[in-house]
Amino acid sequence: MTLGGMAKPRTKTSKRASVAPVSKGTSSKRASPKQLVPKSPVPKTAKLVRGTPVRGAAAKNAAGPERSGPHQLTIPALDSPLLGDIQNGRQIMMHSYFAHTCSKTNPTTELPTYDDGKIRIEVRGTKIGVATIDDAEILLYCLSLAGDKLSRGERVGQEFTFTLKDFCHVSGLSQSGSVSKRLGEALERLKETNIKTNIEAGGKIYVEGFSWVEKYWYDKSTNQLVKGKERSGKINSITVRFCDFLWRAITIDRNLLSYSRDFFALSPLKRRLYEIARVHCNDRPAFRIGLESLRDRIGTAQELKKFKDELVKILDETDGSPLPGYTFRIDTGQAESKRPRLSKTVVEFWSAGHEIGKSSGDIPMIDSAYLLDLRPAA
Repeated sequence: MTLGGMAKPRTKTSKRASVAPVSKGTSSKRASPKQLVPKSPVPKTAKLVRGTPVRGAAAKNAAGPERSGPHQLTIPALDSPLLGDIQNGRQIMMHSYFAHTCSKTNPTTELPTYDDGKIRIEVRGTKIGVATIDDAEILLYCLSLAGDKLSRGERVGQEFTFTLKDFCHVSGLSQSGSVSKRLGEALERLKETNIKTNIEAGGKIYVEGFSWVEKYWYDKSTNQLVKGKERSGKINSITVRFCDFLWRAITIDRNLLSYSRDFFALSPLKRRLYEIARVHCNDRPAFRIGLESLRDRIGTAQELKKFKDELVKILDETDGSPLPGYTFRIDTGQAESKRPRLSKTVVEFWSAGHEIGKSSGDIPMIDSAYLLDLRPAA
């Protein structure tokens, strides 16, 4: 009421937030890698309604007030889209922390213990299995967001909020409901996988146990009825808080290396080969590593002969470089007429643009000195 007793006419102060149309895609097949197209960042004041940025007064009406009840939640400000390079920490690239595959009926609940006398890594999971190489795409994306912030001089915390749309754009996945389900399962495995290690991080040797993700949450649309069948709703945005171990490696060591965009199209074995080549060829054009050491670093329990056969198959099936920017060859160390000894077999890696001769005398052997490759270049 006004002073004159007259009712003040109502005025419309906000507009209804627009809602993004529901995608009709149902396939979870990974698309071919695409060049990242820069997008306009969503302002920190923006919030999401079914994946659509809403600004100003409409944002308050759309997302609701700050938490004032058990069913009201404000969506954090977005850290996506990713505008910079794909990046990962050298510690993660150098050793195996993830299962190569995920089996619904017989999940891998423990990885072979890695112990070279200097570094020991134990990875155990629950009945749902340890985190897989595909699950690690979420960590890779978050670490890339962190590296992007560091390059702009921004503060890096441990929580990152991003949209499913941008994550799928970077990783080459579709945005179907099946992908949303897969990501939900991946987040659970990342949280439930336990790692015990004594790897150096932040200038200290830490013997510690941790999980990759301390906590996570996401919002999703409701289930939909499509042709008489109920289909799970799609994830809109995801918030991940990763562990102290990763945060120290990023903010203290700043120990990140960039990836090729073609990484996401590689098989699990090729991904591990690429990561090892990327780490050790960063400061040198080529290196050599024993077949058994390479197998342990790849993270497979295969017999040496079967592992070697897998490498030979990759070379036989590939025209040009078998890995993005890198290639390798197998050196048995013996004449072809003799039966090669697997214990003497080494694998030579080099950058694709580097000329390498038949002699390996000038190529360094990666042994215990490989720990130096954990440190960023001065």
